[in-house]
Amino acid sequence: MTKDIDSLSSASELLELAEQLEDDDNLEEALKAVEKAIKLDPQNGKAYCAKAGLLQDLDKPGEAFKVLTEACKDMPENTDCLFELGAFLSEHGNISQAAGCFDKINSLDPKYPKIKVHLGNCFLRLGLWPQAIACLTEALETPLSNIDKARVYNHIGEAHMNNIHSDDAEVNKKELETAKELFDKSLELNPDDYIPQGNMAMVYCRLGEPQSAVEILKPALAKYPEQAKLYVINGISLALIEDKQAEAVASFDRAIELDPTSSELWFHKAHYYVRRQEMDKAIEIFEEGLKKFPESGELHMQLASLLRHLNRMKESVLHHRHGLKLLGRLVHWGFFFVDSEGKPVEGTHVAIESDRLIPREKVAEQYFKQLQEQGHKIDKEGMVDGKYRIGMAEIPEDRIKVADNVKVM
Repeated sequence: MTKDIDSLSSASELLELAEQLEDDDNLEEALKAVEKAIKLDPQNGKAYCAKAGLLQDLDKPGEAFKVLTEACKDMPENTDCLFELGAFLSEHGNISQAAGCFDKINSLDPKYPKIKVHLGNCFLRLGLWPQAIACLTEALETPLSNIDKARVYNHIGEAHMNNIHSDDAEVNKKELETAKELFDKSLELNPDDYIPQGNMAMVYCRLGEPQSAVEILKPALAKYPEQAKLYVINGISLALIEDKQAEAVASFDRAIELDPTSSELWFHKAHYYVRRQEMDKAIEIFEEGLKKFPESGELHMQLASLLRHLNRMKESVLHHRHGLKLLGRLVHWGFFFVDSEGKPVEGTHVAIESDRLIPREKVAEQYFKQLQEQGHKIDKEGMVDGKYRIGMAEIPEDRIKVADNVKVM
């Protein structure tokens, strides 16, 4: 028999009751129990996490986010609240901010369960390959199940596979060979995982052996015929074999048919035409994908990159900016002169929009460069024209009007 909420005066008992009510799908009553627990114990991080989880189950993500952000503000060292906020941000595509939460937990409690895995995966999704490799390698030294360890080996392999931007072909080849070894280790621990099998095929593609990639994929496709990711890799492999172009396009189309909810698949199909220098067709595919996924920041960013390559700068900037905004990475830095009394100088406000992934120091360097181009003199101590210092602050988007002009970086 379920206990009555009003009869309980212990936060721990109320949280236990909330779990029972949640199991019975009585979410509203569970929420009441959690809210009473918070009133009784305002510093109980698990209660705030439970409340946020229930609000998400009730399809109230905005309220859940508010609960978690306020909890983290009031209890900045509560690792459970930080973790739930990081997980929420990650799930909603705000990977950079999620990484900030996980990084803080890692600093506060390096032994927090799987925290290095979560942080490393954020680095991976942000394309920060060296940081991902370092963090995930550390994760292998923490307690993990064989399945989790297999996934970590696969993710480290993915980071090495993508970390091939050097001009040195031997360095690139070494990264790819390392990736192969890691995918092998992953498959040793979990031989039924199709993801490292597909990644192994990608390595062979990048090593210039597409036929080997196709052969690797045949048994995987036979065993997992419903996996869109395998068809994408198959399409990429076939595209590198000149007499297999029709099969390549069919493979991309099959991937989209299998997973019509994935915006990433449209990028791969568009990129097929980019590689073949059919730019108009590539743009057509991107635009078709964006009609289906108008909120896909990645598609906007990839289209922006293509338009920039084609010197269509105005369109590129629009897509780039919108993509950053959708990904939660658009940030406004406000710059202004500060006089000898520490007061901002009227009429000197300038804002620079940038990707949050760009370090603030780099944005500041860009601003200093602009000042010098305008004829201002900046000494070694950062003084402008011998009498002003520079102020820098993040400006909320709704206050961007305070700036005289906005420049995109």
